Amino acid sequence: MAPEPISTAPDLSRPSGIPLHGITFALLIGGLVISGAVPGASQGSGEDDAAARSVLEYAKWAEQVLAAPPAGIQLLPALEDRLAKRVSKTRRDHDVGALESAPGLQRAARAHAVDMLERDYTGHIGPAGRSAAERVGILDRRFIGLTGENLAENVGIPAAAVADQVGPMAFKLVSGFLDSSGHRKNLLNPDYTRHGIGAAVEGDRLVVVHVFGDRRAALAQDLPLRVSQGAEVPLAFEQNKGLSKPAKYAFGRPGEPTGEVVPLDVELTEVAVEPGTYQLRFFLPTEQSNRFAVVNGPILVVQ
Repeated sequence: MAPEPISTAPDLSRPSGIPLHGITFALLIGGLVISGAVPGASQGSGEDDAAARSVLEYAKWAEQVLAAPPAGIQLLPALEDRLAKRVSKTRRDHDVGALESAPGLQRAARAHAVDMLERDYTGHIGPAGRSAAERVGILDRRFIGLTGENLAENVGIPAAAVADQVGPMAFKLVSGFLDSSGHRKNLLNPDYTRHGIGAAVEGDRLVVVHVFGDRRAALAQDLPLRVSQGAEVPLAFEQNKGLSKPAKYAFGRPGEPTGEVVPLDVELTEVAVEPGTYQLRFFLPTEQSNRFAVVNGPILVVQ
């Protein structure tokens, strides 16, 4: 009998992993305000510099490995595609809406899969303390909303064999997710409308990362990762059906409670905060007057 999954709270300060018939699964479920600690993200200037370097180095590393994975590590787009088809069928069979492929979410998924192989760990929180919401905040420069994540790992089948067994492997992985209540909740959550899958292999170790997105709003153009204090942030929003237009936004340090940030009207786009690392928080209107849903957007390094 498969063991029960370990569900994590919305702040997801600890990773989880569950062995299941040779595959390890882990899950992450996002809350309205998702936070995670980036080491050094505090008020000290030296620590601010370290946090900024960490974000910039991660972004640079991710661009490099997404273009050309490290020696010995392969991305498996054929398995990713087969998993996406299997997930689509599964959601359709359960009368849940389809998931749209999101390139930014896939970038975050692939980068995390490669990182786990390269640094030999398994978990939603990387060695640098970076959460799924923060990875999306760095690698998807337009996404505004909630995120979730499922992880799976299979050991024992060589990379060449995996390439020949993408159909059975996708079937096995999705079946395993469905057998775990937490993973099943992510997989069949009707609030998630977008996703990205990353699959990577090194030797006989296969890692799969499935990032889900409940996109509430979207920026009309990519935000720069680095901005100068006093510069203007281009806060134009897409106006597609189903997307909200944020009423306010704030600069929040990763892990900082929303109650401690200062909301600004979205027309006030000057970067007025001190240098450091921030994840934008967006305040979306609700049916109740003067009450907002607060969700994350891109991460910025203010210099």
